[in-house]
Amino acid sequence: MHRLTVENFGPIKERIIFEPKDFSIIIGEQASGKSIIAKLIFLFRSLRDDVMKWMYEESDRLSKGSINRVIRNKFLKFFGRNKPMPSGFYIKYEYSKKVYVELTSREEDGLLWSKLSNDFVNKFNEIINLRREISEKMKRIKEKKMEFLTSAELSQLEEEERRLLRPIEERINILFNDSHIPIYIPAGRAVLNFLEEVEIENMDFLMSMFIKRVVSSKRKFSESLESLIESEKGFPADEERVKLLYKVVNLVYKTLKAEYRYEKGEEFLLLKQESEKIPLQFASSGQQEVLWILLLLFQIMLENRKVFLVIEEPEAHLFPSAQKLLIEYIAAFLNLTKSHVLITTHSPYILSTTNILLLRAKADKNYPFLILAEKIGAWYRSLREFKPIIDTETGLIEENAIDTVSEVIAEELDGLAEAIYG
Repeated sequence: MHRLTVENFGPIKERIIFEPKDFSIIIGEQASGKSIIAKLIFLFRSLRDDVMKWMYEESDRLSKGSINRVIRNKFLKFFGRNKPMPSGFYIKYEYSKKVYVELTSREEDGLLWSKLSNDFVNKFNEIINLRREISEKMKRIKEKKMEFLTSAELSQLEEEERRLLRPIEERINILFNDSHIPIYIPAGRAVLNFLEEVEIENMDFLMSMFIKRVVSSKRKFSESLESLIESEKGFPADEERVKLLYKVVNLVYKTLKAEYRYEKGEEFLLLKQESEKIPLQFASSGQQEVLWILLLLFQIMLENRKVFLVIEEPEAHLFPSAQKLLIEYIAAFLNLTKSHVLITTHSPYILSTTNILLLRAKADKNYPFLILAEKIGAWYRSLREFKPIIDTETGLIEENAIDTVSEVIAEELDGLAEAIYG
């Protein structure tokens, strides 16, 4: 159980409670708070990664105070706010019933303040104590004359340290009720093609994280996706998983209408039919927006990692048929990796396609891109409300949620036609 409570922060004035599912979709008006919800979920779920990193690198400096400082610093990086919070500001993130973090405003100056629950503190202290015991044990081992150790013995020493740290990782996963790697794919992804590397640090924190991830991944795509799968088959692999990966590749090409290549520092799209190379900066806006959603997810599937993924506006600049293909692709990603995905969107086509895949799951359990009803949640956000839009009887996203925008436009069109033509 993960649960987010938010009140009086940005455009979210009322108290909202959000319990994400394996696949969560939030649709609604712009500037209504969708991104705030997504960023807060990501902030708290990525805290596990921060703690894991400390346990490996800075075990002597860990404390309850250090984790509170990181929470507050991350909040400032995500939201850029270093001034008094509004009256009534409140955020709570629950990892489980008794393990949670609360954010409020400090009484004396109204600045951001964080508080950990007693169970969080107690379990965290147990992990710190265990880490210190391991550090002492490793210190005694390393006090042997290191200069007389062979390279094989040094390798064994590193393996022993990793073995000793595994119980730490397990306890951290239990504390945060999570074992997923957090990844955020922000809106405005086409900006990737117009940046110099030196400019990255001056960008929004989540965008800079995304760009660094893309930059580190580019070289992996110097050959076709099929070739990457062939390389993967050299390892023990599930035959059904490999078959699904080939189907996934087909979805990539159908959505992108090209293949991506990175060669000698140059990026381009390869059009198969014309055998033509198009420099990436001259590709369509839709191709530029969707490219690294497709490739990062493919890389995760290939490596068989389990992630928590946030995607803002996956539909950006895509024709409805391409949006349908992209949601099928994300469904395959969910099924292959057992990951969790949160999407924020303005597109009713995303909802319609999700319903199609939900119905396919009822008709054919072996369909590779299905979505199971128990794994999905969908919510509508406006400036006035935040409400679930899954029909409890059918398990589908409510039709009126999909049709609301179309109905408003149709009513205005009918009114104008009536006034003009009688």
